Amino acid sequence: MFGRGPASRSLPGNAQESWLLDGLGQHLGTWDIIGQQVFFARRFNSTGASMDSWDGYRASRARIQQGWVDRAVRNPVVLTGDVHRAWASDLKADYNNANSATIGTELVTSSVTSSGDGDGSTSVPDVGTNPWLQFYNNRRGYVRATVSPTELRADFRNVAKVSEHGAAAATVKSFVVQDGHPGLQAV
Repeated sequence: MFGRGPASRSLPGNAQESWLLDGLGQHLGTWDIIGQQVFFARRFNSTGASMDSWDGYRASRARIQQGWVDRAVRNPVVLTGDVHRAWASDLKADYNNANSATIGTELVTSSVTSSGDGDGSTSVPDVGTNPWLQFYNNRRGYVRATVSPTELRADFRNVAKVSEHGAAAATVKSFVVQDGHPGLQAV
């Protein structure tokens, strides 16, 4: 059920998993935003899964996701950095079933300057094996998240060339997540 590695493996550590789930269970706000640094959604490519992401800790990811489902967390959103590309994805209850319930959202910001200008590609890599991945961009930039009581809006912004001083930033794609309705909706 959990894939490779023992079920006891935990990326944040067992104490931190419990701390996170206890906090999520308090229902202190409309939005439950989890900031962290490595890809959270499942993402397989032609060489398999990255062991430097949550795919290397599938049981831990499953415990956290099931924990927020069990606690009826209203709007779980994972904000991720340190991936060097921009991504947006729906988080699934069961990644082995693309039709399973969407139970959250992940927004991944690109680096600001790492890896040069990027090539501007927006074709989602390996979408056939990862249909929950909704967006990809290989330019440098950031995600601007605007949060209100009714929605979270994510604007993926980038520049064509970080190697060009003063290059203007532009919004490449925008999504909203509606309160109480997990998953991305294109704007």
